[in-house]
Amino acid sequence: MRILIKNANVISMDERRPKLEENTDILIEEAYIKKIEKGIEDEADRVIDASR
Repeated sequence: MRILIKNANVISMDERRPKLEENTDILIEEAYIKKIEKGIEDEADRVIDASR
């Protein structure tokens, strides 16, 4: 199952990423995060709008 979370605010502890990324998309596939970036257009079984 693929889940796409749109427009999330991501807080990261990874030194290679910004601490806070606003309005960012997260693609989850089979319980693993596959992508964290803005504007993901991949198909997903479920899309969640985190802006609400």
